[in-house]
Amino acid sequence: MSSFNRCFAKQMGMSPRAWRKKALQLEAQSEKAAILEFTGWL
Repeated sequence: MSSFNRCFAKQMGMSPRAWRKKALQLEAQSEKAAILEFTGWL
C-alpha cells in the first residue's frame, strides 16, 4: 500500500487521498452545473 502511495504521488503530484478529494469536488461541481442547465439557469 505504501509503495502504491509513493508511486501515485510521484506520478500525479499529489497523494491518492488529495486526488480523490479533488475528484469528488469536481464531480459535485459538475452535478450542480448539470442541474442548473437542466432547469434553464445556465
